[in-house]
Amino acid sequence: MRVVAGIVKGRELSAPRTTKTRPTSDKVRDAIFNVVGAATVGARVLDLYAGSGAMAIEALSRGADRADLVESDRDACAAIRGNLDLTGFTDCSTIWPIPVEGALSRLDSPFDLVLVDPPYEHAGIQALMESLGLGALLSKDGIVVLEHGKRVETRPVYGKLKRWREKRYGDTAVSFFEMNVSD
Repeated sequence: MRVVAGIVKGRELSAPRTTKTRPTSDKVRDAIFNVVGAATVGARVLDLYAGSGAMAIEALSRGADRADLVESDRDACAAIRGNLDLTGFTDCSTIWPIPVEGALSRLDSPFDLVLVDPPYEHAGIQALMESLGLGALLSKDGIVVLEHGKRVETRPVYGKLKRWREKRYGDTAVSFFEMNVSD
């Protein structure tokens, strides 16, 4: 697993020593950031279910200003710390070693880009998206990227979030949501 683009392009990242996480492949990570594009530059990023931290690190490498990473697994947090040290992004990031559900009420908003990559069998995806759809954590132009199993059905609208694109890569699907400004 490596950083695909940006100022630390090619840097090898460590995966956590746990079976509880599933790292996003380099190909899917690159595709996600190609869709999100320039919205990454100068962004404040929230990485939920951060795993190795690769998604947030990719965003920082591509010009994001700051990243908050939420991950409750101890081994994954250790991998995130090591990867942030390795890439030099420790000073512009914060690790929240708590469950995502607990972090949502404690995070200081707004975020420009929220990256959500729960375990594919996670039963709380709909509730999490509904919570994000309230819009309290997002900037007015905020984007939410949800990575999920291809068999998981997502709704086109969650509160203030509207899906504008969905892409599939093998067993992985990625749904892109933006703040619905027409409301």
